[in-house]
This record gives sequence, C-alpha cells and structure tokens, in this order.
Amino acid sequence: MASYKFLYPQVNSINVRLLAGMAQEYGISWGGKHINNNYSRLYMLRYGRGTVTYTDRTVELRPGRLYLFPDGRPADYSCSTPMYLQWLHFRLELMPGLSIFNFYDPPCEIMAAKQTEAKFSGIISGLDACKPAELLKKYAALLELTAGFLPENWVELMPPENVIIRLNPALAAMRANPAQEFDLKKLAGRVNLHPVYFSNLFKKTFGVSPLRYLTEQRLEQAKHLLYSSGQSLAEIAGNCGYNDEFFFARIFKKYAGVAPGRFRKGAQAMES
Repeated sequence: MASYKFLYPQVNSINVRLLAGMAQEYGISWGGKHINNNYSRLYMLRYGRGTVTYTDRTVELRPGRLYLFPDGRPADYSCSTPMYLQWLHFRLELMPGLSIFNFYDPPCEIMAAKQTEAKFSGIISGLDACKPAELLKKYAALLELTAGFLPENWVELMPPENVIIRLNPALAAMRANPAQEFDLKKLAGRVNLHPVYFSNLFKKTFGVSPLRYLTEQRLEQAKHLLYSSGQSLAEIAGNCGYNDEFFFARIFKKYAGVAPGRFRKGAQAMES
C-alpha cells in the first residue's frame, strides 16, 4: 500500500492499494453472477467483447476504452467471444477503510489515450517481483489511469466535514478494535444518536452501512494475520470477531475473492 499525505484542507491523505493484475486471454466461461468484492477493477481489452451488468445499467466492454468498476457494487460479468483482457484490482481510499467510490459514483468508461495501454502493461509487468523504485512507478501509473474517472471538484468527493467529525468516534472505535462485538445501539451511543438515525446517516455519508464497515475492518485485520502470523484459521477467526471458522471463511471469500488458505499462500484474487 502507498499512502500520500497532503497539507491541503480538502483531504489529509490518500491510501492506494495495488492488489493484483494480469493480462490474459479468456474464453466465454469468463465472469460470474453477482460479483461483489471490496476492491475496484480497471479493465482494458486488446480484442474481443464482454459485458458488465448492474441493476441499473449495462456496460459493453470493447477495445480502445478504459473501464473502471468500483468496489462494493454487485454486477454480472460475462463475454460472448474470447477476449484478451488486461485487469488491475486496487483500492483508493480518502479515509482509512473507506473507498473513494463510497462517496462518488465514477463514469464506467473513458476513451483510452495513446499511452494508456503501455501504462497498463507497465503496471502488470513484473508486479509480483519488482524493486522499490519500480513499484512506486507502478503506483504513479495507476493514479494516472484512475485520474480520468475523478471529478473536477473536491465537493463531489468528500462528505461534509462536520458530519465526518460527528461520526468519527464510531469509525475510530471500529478501526481500533474490529474484533470487539459492536451493534448499532453501542455504536450510536458513542456519537449520541438514535441507532436508526445513526445507521442512515452513516450510510448516507460513507456509502456503506456501519456493519459493512466493521466487516471490512475485520477482514483487513484477518489479511494481516494471515500474512504475518502462524495462527490457525480458527485462531484468526476468533481474533477478528468470528466464533465460527467456517462462517469466517465464507465471509472472507465473499469480500476478498479467495479463500483464507489460498490468500495465506500468497494467492491474490484472480478473474475466473
């Protein structure tokens, strides 16, 4: 993860996570139904056609365009012909654990510039074993690719500052100890709001429900433990607030796109 800190009043920092990337030919079995992960996707086709279908719109994948599909929004992915697809999985956060696309609905596609494919290929090439300076260049290229999907004004990206300040004690509590057993009443009590009003305000402000945010904080802690500790899956589940190892594994795979055991072995979520 790369973290960029600023002195600008509009935003204190931006966290960027480059999770995985690949360029590969896929057959007509590519895709799936109701895919909903906690990472965003950048797509670019060299040839072929595909389709991404949301509840309110359908996006046709075709060469010569760059596509961005935000995290946390379920969609159906399919293709009717073989296609050569370059893809990147990433997260872009304006607040810890909160995707920029929780606050802003980007356009799904833009025209690719002359250098877009070269930048895309440069990010993917050697991603698993690059030197520090090369990795920074890949992060810079990722930001360049995503910049075309962002609005011109901060106002369209950031929720009102007074609301963020009001809700921050609940956010901070979930970040500090995600394994703790929280419920709406307990969280709302931290900010002196009625649970229903708190839940609605939280979702309106941050684009996710309080319990969805808590789940994502728990899974971030689980990823850290899977990488950095020798704890068993049952121990990790318990340390992240889950009493049932199998329920934990199901939730982890739903959000991370891969089972905890495979994640521990260094596998990243891949397109099927």
